[in-house]
Amino acid sequence: MEYVLPVLIAVVATVSIIITPKADNGGTFFQGLSPAGGVPGLLTLTFSQVTTWIFARSLMNAAILGFYYGLWGTLAYAFYYLSFLTGGLIIDDLRFRKGYTSIQGFLYDRFGDWGTRCYNLVIGIRLSSEVFANLLVIGILFGAAGSGSYALAVIGLAAVTLLYSMLGGLHASLRTDLFQMLIFILILGILITLVMGGGHLTLQNILFIPFQFDQPGPVLMLVALLQIWSYPMHDPVMMDRGFLADRQTTRRSFLHAAWISIICILLFGSLGVLAGAQAASGCRRVHPAMGTSNAGMGVASGYAMPPPVGHCYRERQTGCRIAPDRAAAEPAAGVYVVGWRRLRHHHYRNRVKGTPSGRSKALRSHQGSAIAPDAENHGSQSVDGSLQR
Repeated sequence: MEYVLPVLIAVVATVSIIITPKADNGGTFFQGLSPAGGVPGLLTLTFSQVTTWIFARSLMNAAILGFYYGLWGTLAYAFYYLSFLTGGLIIDDLRFRKGYTSIQGFLYDRFGDWGTRCYNLVIGIRLSSEVFANLLVIGILFGAAGSGSYALAVIGLAAVTLLYSMLGGLHASLRTDLFQMLIFILILGILITLVMGGGHLTLQNILFIPFQFDQPGPVLMLVALLQIWSYPMHDPVMMDRGFLADRQTTRRSFLHAAWISIICILLFGSLGVLAGAQAASGCRRVHPAMGTSNAGMGVASGYAMPPPVGHCYRERQTGCRIAPDRAAAEPAAGVYVVGWRRLRHHHYRNRVKGTPSGRSKALRSHQGSAIAPDAENHGSQSVDGSLQR
């Protein structure tokens, strides 16, 4: 099973190169035209919009926000995809009403050379950030940051993407976006089916964090609703795809991209929500003699999300307190570690970076394990430490 992910990504990368026709003219390379001169169709344009906005870091962010802040965190991230609606209005006004062929053309008319230079500088920095951020997300799927497998995954994926982009330009990007989106829909469908079949998808798990207006989730929802009005114009990937097809196709592509993206983000983010619910329900008192701990289970794929920082949501009900850095329960016989990697039953050596006052003796008596026993109630308290193999 550990080779499934590398093999899958290798297959997707290989097929992406195979389906990339070499661009032999500027229209194909810069405007996404087919070799026969046709403009992108509705399905291709819509799925390209969705792919470029949700893949890699966005999916991970949705799951993490769901884990930390429940349904409201995932909803907050989904709200950003209403940007497709405002972005479509921006394109419709600038291109089809005012006659501009690019955002830079509009800015040049309004602000001269400095307008286009500043915009190009800003989007250049943003694109560089997006590229490297998404590559790093792929890297951590294969190994810890800085490891050989991590570096190899980052370099390999960057090389493949650069290769088919140089061969086919924007047309290659549109074709590979469509292909990769179809693969994603298939995988997401499998994951959701596994979750539903496992009985994890319940209303109690989805709403394990109640709606409170002053909590981070609802606040982030308001932040997203503020940003969608100006954010799209500063996203060159979205704006570029607004200048490729006719008016009707362009309008429909932005509209469909909005609801498809929101559904994908909500579904994938729900995996993080369910993982957070499982972690919260598993954060309970464990007698040291039991030898096992229910420290939070990943759903469907066998992976777990990181624990909430600084607190356990059900601390008052369970008496469990999670360390600010990361949480682990390591009784005498074994450990289930909550982390980015797959949950496995291992023995770990715990290196403690800092011990809260009043617990040093309890910590030393258990040889640095992540669980300090409470003699009075046989509960457990996590200390601020990090795990090393």
